Amino acid sequence: MAIHDGERTLLERDDECAFIRSAVEASLSGDGGLILFEGPAGIGKSRLLLEAQDLAGAGGAVVVSAKASELEQDFAYGVVRQLFEPLLATAGPEKRESLWAAPADQAKDILVNGPAQTPVGDFALLHGLYWLTMNASQYAPLVILLDDIQWADVPSLRYIAHLLPRLADMNVLVVAALRTGEPAADASLLDQIVASSATRVVRLNPLSPDATGVLLREILRSPTDREFSDACYDASGGNPLLLRELARTVTSENLAPARKNADQVAGLGSPTVSRMVEVRMSRLPPEAAALALSVAILGGPVEMLHAAALADLPDDVAARSVEALEQLEILRVERPAETVSFVHPLLQRAVYESASAARRDLLHQWAADLLLGSGADVERVAAHLLRVPPHRGDATVAVLRRAADQASFHGSPQTALTYLERALLEPTRLPAERTELVRQAGLVAQQHDWRKAADYLMEAYERTSGVEERALLAEHLGRALFMVDRNHEAVPLYERAIAGLDDSLRDLRQRLQAGLINAAVSDTELHPTGDALVARLWDDPTTNGLGGRSLDSLLGWHASLAVSADPVTALARIRRAVADDVLLERANGTEAFADAWWVLIAADEEQALSLVDKALAESHRRGTVAATAGAYCLRSLAWLRRGSLEEAESDGTLAMHLCDTAHLRVARPLTASFLADTLIERGRLDEAGRALDWWDRSTRSATAAQAFWPEASRGKLLIAKGEVEAGLELLLACGRRLEAQGWHNPGFLSWRAEAAMALRAVDQMEEARSYAVEDLRRARQWKAPWALGRALRIGGTLAKERGDLALLTESVRVLEPSPARLEFAKSLLEHGAALRRSGRRQAARGQLERAIEVALRCGAPGVVERARGELAIAGGKTQGSASAGPASLTPAERRVAELVATGVTNRRVAQELFITPKTVEVHLSMVYRKLGITARAQLGGALDAEGGQAAD
Repeated sequence: MAIHDGERTLLERDDECAFIRSAVEASLSGDGGLILFEGPAGIGKSRLLLEAQDLAGAGGAVVVSAKASELEQDFAYGVVRQLFEPLLATAGPEKRESLWAAPADQAKDILVNGPAQTPVGDFALLHGLYWLTMNASQYAPLVILLDDIQWADVPSLRYIAHLLPRLADMNVLVVAALRTGEPAADASLLDQIVASSATRVVRLNPLSPDATGVLLREILRSPTDREFSDACYDASGGNPLLLRELARTVTSENLAPARKNADQVAGLGSPTVSRMVEVRMSRLPPEAAALALSVAILGGPVEMLHAAALADLPDDVAARSVEALEQLEILRVERPAETVSFVHPLLQRAVYESASAARRDLLHQWAADLLLGSGADVERVAAHLLRVPPHRGDATVAVLRRAADQASFHGSPQTALTYLERALLEPTRLPAERTELVRQAGLVAQQHDWRKAADYLMEAYERTSGVEERALLAEHLGRALFMVDRNHEAVPLYERAIAGLDDSLRDLRQRLQAGLINAAVSDTELHPTGDALVARLWDDPTTNGLGGRSLDSLLGWHASLAVSADPVTALARIRRAVADDVLLERANGTEAFADAWWVLIAADEEQALSLVDKALAESHRRGTVAATAGAYCLRSLAWLRRGSLEEAESDGTLAMHLCDTAHLRVARPLTASFLADTLIERGRLDEAGRALDWWDRSTRSATAAQAFWPEASRGKLLIAKGEVEAGLELLLACGRRLEAQGWHNPGFLSWRAEAAMALRAVDQMEEARSYAVEDLRRARQWKAPWALGRALRIGGTLAKERGDLALLTESVRVLEPSPARLEFAKSLLEHGAALRRSGRRQAARGQLERAIEVALRCGAPGVVERARGELAIAGGKTQGSASAGPASLTPAERRVAELVATGVTNRRVAQELFITPKTVEVHLSMVYRKLGITARAQLGGALDAEGGQAAD
């Protein structure tokens, strides 16, 4: 069946069109997604986007579209601007205000004229664009059409990647076209989009011989012999664009579409766009050719006056040239905007490549001058300078630095670095200018490419002579070296910089000391240097500035890991580190920030979760992808320790997605470990294995201490899969390395407990008990409920004779008032089993019933199954599901319910909790069911009914 679109027929695309129609209908009900049409140039991808536009418009959707350009890949947010600028320009004041409703206004600077007033982190911008998308789809579905996604600029690709995990809860449909065989600005990011579970990839096939005949008859407007159409099929390969060009050649050669001329079609050879353009352009006056080349240089869509100016043509001659090019289907004109662009990117490339390299260089330079003189966006000017050989020195450097500043302020460090690297190629008159450029490139690269950051900062450091200036550079360079596993270079660098500072720069010195501790203790070969520095600095007073707070964090973290100081003293340092939000506001995403929060989580501090929430709020408001990934990673651990497995999995998955989006390596080991541990608890072992495989691909150094955590998780996974001996070997090897590092605290990594239970499984009871005893000794030193309750339970499970009940009873007592719900459920289970074995069946049933109830809320099927088995043996009746009432709410459900009970709208709740409005609706429906209510007005009373009763 053919689908007519007026002048042309869409052939053999029934399934694709039905797919689009179904996806548009799904978006009407809030079930969004991404359709990706994939295929070679000319196969019909753009035509399907037009079909999607028609179907979406007929369905009442808001449609925005963009076409990425090969020449504008370095123009930050160029595709995003194409999508939203027309929508904003045509909106009335009231509509525009609703589109910019907070937090969408965080993205305002990239879509309105004028430079950014304050720098915005790349994640904060993505969050703002997400809410702009939500606001645009508030009253009708939004359909985003994106042609030639392979040429999209990296920030715009990140916007699409940011939407992907959220699309299922949005009434937003993205339809994109991907040309195969073309390099992308960021191939791995594009691969991530293509491989996403939210993406449906549709690979377009060539036309069949039958469809080729139909299309030929339409183009030639005459009957066509089968032999002739088969010859055309063989020559074009069934590619619709090439087939049309072949048909035009046939017409120009006055070949009748008859059997006798089939051999002559073969003689014409396979059609190529460059040959076709050459033939068409040969019929035009030179002015038209000059105008076409100007449009190819400027990229499209191009303002008519700019194209005429670059071609040095009077307005009337330019107008006649455009008309001629439009008639030959080379250019298209958008009216009334008076912009021109090529009908197809292949035509633009052919015209562009028809000029010599020297001619193109000259035209790009003229285009840069033209745009700069007309007040165009400085990044549009810079896009042309990137294609010009270095020769103009200071003038070019000045423009590129302005463009880099703008890109940095707009949260696009990769683009900013591209401009700066091009500026570094220009001849500079003074060494100081080179030093400043290299320094700026190194600082910008910290947000995008740590290897480049290390190299540029090293050059800047070597070019700098002042003591304070070198120390400031050493602070950044040392962290860059740490990030790329060059700790052996970072440590002596820090030491030299510290030695040169006196007490007048005490806060800077303490920032460097914190960096030195981090670099040294994070490497298994360098930790003695870190240990010695910690011992020397422990009693020194710290400043109230960033240096003092950072040093407090690293000292407290080191002491906590080693259990080398009284926990009260170590935690006092950590509380001082997080006081006054100095780390949050000035060091969000750094190791000093993360380590402080990690200690609070390991200590079961009540404020830990709220502080991580605060860090996430800061990241959404003005933070970077790297800082946000770290915060989600830490919060996934906080949820895991509390037994909130659904929330832990959600945050861990988000952290993993962000690590992939921004190519973060340093956060991967802990992210993978925490997510894998969560999935093991949920009984989804294959997914846990995939999380650890994801980490394995990150190629961290063999001496990086962060590797201890995923290595231990791999051991736990093998044990859970029944490969006990292999898992035990991994755990013991990991434990030996941890002990050599001096890290003994089970609150951070409870490897001894896991090893003890594995040893029990292989009947090595004495060795198992020795590990359990040592684990309990260390846990009593640390005193935190999660570690202590767990160690007591393992010790009780392995104890001889009746020693088990005392330890298990203490474990339940320690964990009951703590937030560690999953560990509490496990201890209730073991305590109940021990009571049952001792003949106290009634008491056992009570503990086992509680274990089932708590474990169900945690989402831990393995614990539930074991507890039900024990309960059946004890003569009890098993429960089917978690009880109702406020105590049955998950943490996520409770947070939503409490906010809604105050009168907050669903959208406001979504903004507060950084989830989608649809997720809020899902949580509310579960809250209503569990509380037995039907309306928002009943929430306050239902939650109050919980009274003073503590929830298990």
